Amino acid sequence: MVLVHSTSASPRARYTLEHVLRGMLGRDVRWAAGMEEFRSSSLPRVLYGEETPTNGILHLRTEPLLETLGPEAEEQFRALQASLRNGTPAAPLSTIFFFLSLWEEMRATRTDAHGRVLAEELTVCQPGVDPLLVDRIALHIGAELSSLYPGLPKAERRYRHVLTVDVDNGLHFRGRPLARAMGASARDVVRGDLRGLMHRWGARLGLRPDPYAAWSDRVREVLPDVDRTIAFVLTRGGGVHDHAADLEHPQYRALLRSLPSAVEIGLHPSHASGMDAATVQLERARLAEASGRSVLISRQHFLRMRVPATQRLLLAEGFREDHTLGIHDRTGFRAATCTPFPWYDLEREQATELMCWPFAVMDSALHERMGLGAEQALAEVDRLHQLVRAVQGTFVSVWHDRYLSGYRNFGPWPDVLRKAVQLARA
Repeated sequence: MVLVHSTSASPRARYTLEHVLRGMLGRDVRWAAGMEEFRSSSLPRVLYGEETPTNGILHLRTEPLLETLGPEAEEQFRALQASLRNGTPAAPLSTIFFFLSLWEEMRATRTDAHGRVLAEELTVCQPGVDPLLVDRIALHIGAELSSLYPGLPKAERRYRHVLTVDVDNGLHFRGRPLARAMGASARDVVRGDLRGLMHRWGARLGLRPDPYAAWSDRVREVLPDVDRTIAFVLTRGGGVHDHAADLEHPQYRALLRSLPSAVEIGLHPSHASGMDAATVQLERARLAEASGRSVLISRQHFLRMRVPATQRLLLAEGFREDHTLGIHDRTGFRAATCTPFPWYDLEREQATELMCWPFAVMDSALHERMGLGAEQALAEVDRLHQLVRAVQGTFVSVWHDRYLSGYRNFGPWPDVLRKAVQLARA
């Protein structure tokens, strides 16, 4: 147990201290009712404030960014951003809050065709910036606390690998409208792709397995070697960006219902859903009915995220976790941390119960955006998981059903998954 006292009434300070001590260092935290209780306690103690430091107490001084609320803090956010990008020292707790508040996501003006903030806009993607700066600051605070209180039990923080799959299709050939299958067949004939034509109709007629259904087999195969597994299922098809198989198709429903209970089901809200609550409600209800599971976690399709609208919608709909926080065209840690953290609504100046789970690597980014082959991709996975392991954090990887199918151009990727899981084992 650690006793904490803050002479500040700032919600930013309390949020940051609570997350560092409890969320990142695994400490049981009790907040002192006042200075008298704090001073008389024999517990390990942390003081946030301007009081004269007392020997044997971890004293963290107040920092302006945590004390100035609302629009008045904009200048301080920009000053801290400049310090981080210039490599000059910055206040530690403010640095943590700077990244976790997603301030840059709210202020960025450059976005791509899908409305995603460009990675170049983010401080964590600038040269020389520690990609896991938040975790290292927290570990430094933890080391200071342990030095002051040698008898304090070791912090409960451990490395783990969370494997996630974006099920954008579910099935490749089955569960598709007949008109679409006929059009695709005509293209196969024009291209002289008789093998593809045979696969298409063999799968549709039930004469051979649908190749994309193999993602569920790949998940089962590696399930014993990961700490948590989540399948994020897209429910909408027929659009330019939304091309999932029909959830009403018997094979698809059977596939979802046959997944081991250890595989959690999350919603992949459609590109078309945007910020429309009614559409998200409908897609969630359809997925819950088709899978027979409750759906409490989400990852936005194409990683489309608008802060704070996306997070507020998820909260209003009762989602507990959002797994969108990552980079679509490279590897890395979007908020300079590999530790899940509760979202802080900066406009309303309040902590929320929505947990943000940052991911480190995605197969499509490795292959389609970074141009890496199988061996190069594995080397990058190894580099990233070693970074996370060094801070005893949570390594989250993202895979797609089409890659795990091993079908045609995706032939090497099931083996990439197997090897990556072995590299990243806890």
